[in-house]
Amino acid sequence: MLIIAIVVLVISLISIAMTYLAVTEKNVLYSIIYLSFLSICYSILYYIFMAPDVVLAYIPISAVLLPLITLSISAKTSKRKVVEHEHRED
Repeated sequence: MLIIAIVVLVISLISIAMTYLAVTEKNVLYSIIYLSFLSICYSILYYIFMAPDVVLAYIPISAVLLPLITLSISAKTSKRKVVEHEHRED
């Protein structure tokens, strides 16, 4: 029981650190990577707290789908900024 409590404490501290890094990071790509690690930490905690059905739904959505959607939006936004910047220079 003590080992489980220690594992939960360590994963909780890691998730707090990942949250801080994701919020304070200037680079969007690194922020998305931190959010993926945060999702993995939450998945481990859900599994430890005996909620495997939540884990099975949470992993594909939060660790895979959410970062892919965020990366695609970020890529489209950065392309739009480059095009707008080029039009302003002309």
